[in-house]
Amino acid sequence: MDPFPHPSELLATPIDSDPLAPRSLTEPYAVDALPGARSYLNVAYAVVMGWRPLLLDLHVPVAGPGPYPVVVYAHGGSWLGGSKAIGPWHSLPARGIAVASVGYRLAGEARFPDPAEHIRAAIRWVRTQAQRFLLDGSRIAGWGSSAGAYLMTMAALAGDGPLGRPVGDAQQVSSRLSAVVDHYGAADLARLGEDAFENTEQEIDALFAVVRQLLGFDPRHAPDLALMPIPWSSPSAAARSRRF
Repeated sequence: MDPFPHPSELLATPIDSDPLAPRSLTEPYAVDALPGARSYLNVAYAVVMGWRPLLLDLHVPVAGPGPYPVVVYAHGGSWLGGSKAIGPWHSLPARGIAVASVGYRLAGEARFPDPAEHIRAAIRWVRTQAQRFLLDGSRIAGWGSSAGAYLMTMAALAGDGPLGRPVGDAQQVSSRLSAVVDHYGAADLARLGEDAFENTEQEIDALFAVVRQLLGFDPRHAPDLALMPIPWSSPSAAARSRRF
């Protein structure tokens, strides 16, 4: 028996502390952060037991009647950093496209597929909150850059099928996407070092150390497993990974 079970196994029901606080401190409110948009910052889209709430920034166009199509965006940062404030999407709200830029747990906080499950939870949140924020829940596209592109692609390939440990509310709601933009994302993690042609051997080793931290195994030693659309779907991968 694992002496350190996943926090979600400790309590049957997540702790909801929002009722203990004034609504003015817990309800999202609009601010002017980008041209042509009403922005709702640091909105909790899911709560992972034992961890900080997962947050996104929602930017809704102000022009036109709506409902607006939505891009769910996952930032880059080598699974070690990055921010939901960055990315090449800042001009979209002024063009009539809403953006939900997602914060997800990094490689020091969680192992794959948990970060991809965060993306799926954010998609479901957008779909369930569509009427509230004048969004078109039937037109949701995914866009990820670099590390975020890998997570977004994995979430898209999984669709509504099994992936990892689901998080967030409304898990019966679909997390399928209408389209996906894979913005310079990793695809074959076992051959990632071959793309880093300007890097030294030490830098490439450091790169794979990050990938091992994310996956729980070295894709160079299990290339077939790394090529699977959803690496975690193999029991042998799960067995090699420490539980978070």
